[in-house]
Amino acid sequence: MAAAKAALDGPWFGRTEARLFPRYKSKLTHYQLVRRFYEEIDKGNINVLDELVAEDYLDHSPAPFPGLETGREGLKRAFRMFWEATPGHHKIEEQIAEGDKVVTRLTCYGKT
Repeated sequence: MAAAKAALDGPWFGRTEARLFPRYKSKLTHYQLVRRFYEEIDKGNINVLDELVAEDYLDHSPAPFPGLETGREGLKRAFRMFWEATPGHHKIEEQIAEGDKVVTRLTCYGKT
Protein backbone atom coordinates (compact mmCIF):
# COMPACT_ATOMS: atom_id res chain seq x y z
CA MET A 1 0.00 0.00 0.00
CA ALA A 2 3.03 2.30 -0.25
CA ALA A 3 1.97 5.35 -2.19
CA ALA A 4 -1.66 4.50 -1.59
CA LYS A 5 -4.14 7.01 -2.90
CA ALA A 6 -7.25 8.03 -1.06
CA ALA A 7 -9.96 10.30 -2.35
CA LEU A 8 -11.98 11.97 0.33
CA ASP A 9 -14.06 15.03 0.83
CA GLY A 10 -11.55 17.28 2.51
CA PRO A 11 -12.02 19.19 5.72
CA TRP A 12 -12.76 22.20 3.56
CA PHE A 13 -14.87 22.21 0.39
CA GLY A 14 -14.13 20.03 -2.54
CA ARG A 15 -12.30 16.92 -3.45
CA THR A 16 -8.91 15.92 -2.20
CA GLU A 17 -6.73 13.37 -3.95
CA ALA A 18 -3.90 12.47 -1.70
CA ARG A 19 -1.25 9.90 -1.24
CA LEU A 20 -2.16 9.04 2.29
CA PHE A 21 -0.60 6.42 4.50
CA PRO A 22 2.65 5.98 2.58
CA ARG A 23 4.27 3.64 5.11
CA TYR A 24 1.37 1.32 5.72
CA LYS A 25 1.44 -2.22 4.47
CA SER A 26 -0.71 -2.64 7.44
CA LYS A 27 -3.32 -4.87 8.91
CA LEU A 28 -5.52 -1.81 9.23
CA THR A 29 -8.07 -1.29 6.50
CA HIS A 30 -8.18 1.88 4.48
CA TYR A 31 -11.39 2.77 6.32
CA GLN A 32 -9.61 2.46 9.65
CA LEU A 33 -6.69 4.60 8.47
CA VAL A 34 -8.99 7.42 7.34
CA ARG A 35 -10.89 7.20 10.62
CA ARG A 36 -7.61 7.35 12.54
CA PHE A 37 -6.60 10.42 10.52
CA TYR A 38 -9.69 12.33 11.70
CA GLU A 39 -9.60 10.95 15.26
CA GLU A 40 -6.04 12.21 15.69
CA ILE A 41 -6.86 15.59 14.14
CA ASP A 42 -9.83 15.88 16.51
CA LYS A 43 -7.44 15.36 19.46
CA GLY A 44 -5.23 18.16 18.16
CA ASN A 45 -2.48 15.72 17.21
CA ILE A 46 -1.50 17.49 14.00
CA ASN A 47 1.98 15.93 13.94
CA VAL A 48 0.42 12.52 13.22
CA LEU A 49 0.19 13.76 9.64
CA ASP A 50 3.94 13.08 9.37
CA GLU A 51 3.04 9.41 9.77
CA LEU A 52 -0.20 9.31 7.81
CA VAL A 53 0.27 11.68 4.87
CA ALA A 54 2.86 11.51 2.09
CA GLU A 55 5.30 14.39 1.97
CA ASP A 56 4.22 15.22 -1.59
CA TYR A 57 0.49 15.29 -0.67
CA LEU A 58 -1.51 17.16 -3.30
CA ASP A 59 -4.83 18.86 -2.52
CA HIS A 60 -6.86 19.82 -5.58
CA SER A 61 -9.21 22.03 -3.60
CA PRO A 62 -8.61 25.76 -3.35
CA ALA A 63 -6.36 26.61 -0.42
CA PRO A 64 -8.39 27.57 2.65
CA PHE A 65 -6.02 30.47 3.32
CA PRO A 66 -4.05 32.61 0.84
CA GLY A 67 -0.34 31.84 0.69
CA LEU A 68 -0.62 28.42 2.31
CA GLU A 69 2.21 26.17 1.22
CA THR A 70 1.50 22.93 -0.60
CA GLY A 71 2.21 19.38 0.44
CA ARG A 72 2.04 17.79 3.87
CA GLU A 73 3.40 20.90 5.60
CA GLY A 74 0.63 23.03 4.12
CA LEU A 75 -1.97 20.52 5.26
CA LYS A 76 -0.50 20.50 8.77
CA ARG A 77 -0.50 24.29 8.87
CA ALA A 78 -4.14 24.47 7.74
CA PHE A 79 -5.29 21.94 10.35
CA ARG A 80 -3.25 23.75 13.02
CA MET A 81 -4.88 27.08 12.09
CA PHE A 82 -8.37 25.56 12.21
CA TRP A 83 -7.60 23.85 15.54
CA GLU A 84 -6.28 27.02 17.15
CA ALA A 85 -9.18 29.14 15.87
CA THR A 86 -12.01 26.78 16.74
CA PRO A 87 -11.16 23.30 17.95
CA GLY A 88 -13.91 20.91 17.04
CA HIS A 89 -14.46 17.48 15.63
CA HIS A 90 -15.38 15.59 12.51
CA LYS A 91 -18.29 13.19 12.24
CA ILE A 92 -17.86 10.58 9.55
CA GLU A 93 -21.28 10.11 7.96
CA GLU A 94 -20.34 7.38 5.49
CA GLN A 95 -17.38 5.83 3.73
CA ILE A 96 -17.05 3.97 0.46
CA ALA A 97 -13.91 2.15 -0.57
CA GLU A 98 -12.69 0.40 -3.66
CA GLY A 99 -9.17 -0.91 -3.92
CA ASP A 100 -6.89 1.58 -2.21
CA LYS A 101 -9.31 4.53 -2.53
CA VAL A 102 -11.61 5.73 0.23
CA VAL A 103 -14.33 8.34 -0.14
CA THR A 104 -15.44 9.85 3.14
CA ARG A 105 -18.46 12.09 3.61
CA LEU A 106 -18.15 13.96 6.86
CA THR A 107 -19.46 16.90 8.80
CA CYS A 108 -17.06 19.28 10.54
CA TYR A 109 -18.07 20.91 13.83
CA GLY A 110 -16.28 23.87 15.40
CA LYS A 111 -16.60 24.93 19.01
CA THR A 112 -17.97 28.36 19.66
